[in-house]
This record gives sequence, C-alpha cells and structure tokens, in this order.
Amino acid sequence: MSLASLVDVLHHPGDLQWMEDAACAPGRLPSWASAADFFSHTRLEGGARRRKQAQARAFKVCGICPVFDDCAATVWAMRPVDRYGIWAGQRFLGRQRR
Repeated sequence: MSLASLVDVLHHPGDLQWMEDAACAPGRLPSWASAADFFSHTRLEGGARRRKQAQARAFKVCGICPVFDDCAATVWAMRPVDRYGIWAGQRFLGRQRR
C-alpha cells in the first residue's frame, strides 16, 4: 500500500471495521495457511513450485473470506496499486487492470 493510500485509509478507520472479520486477520487465518502465503513473491526455498503452492493457499483463504467484497472494494480503490502480495484474491497484474 502506498503512503498516500495508507494515510487515506487511516483517515477513515470506520470504513475498515470489516478487517476484523477477514479470513486473513490475525487469529482468524486457517491453520493450513500463513500470512507469508500472501507475499510469496519473495524467493522461497524450493522455487516456483513452493511459491505457487503458497499463492494457492492465499487464494483459497480469499475464497472463503466472509468480507471479500469489502476487501476488494478497498483494494481496488487504492492508487497507486501495491506491487506486492495477494490482495482480495488478486495478484499485482489483476489489481493493476482495475
């Protein structure tokens, strides 16, 4: 998230109440996933196969998230687009096209 987007988000904290219910929120992440799965762009031991497995777990978490629509609306409103991580079930290129 860019500094400008973060500042905008922080000025509207009520708009982000949904984050507490997100499937990726601290304490709510399924046992078969980790926060690192959402940022598997970094070099993982095991290479591309492990990165794809991590991304698949992140997409699965997004797929079961009860607040996916709120997350997506927030992520798609962010400008400039954050280059790293899985956000609202989208990689960077998917978010860039919105």
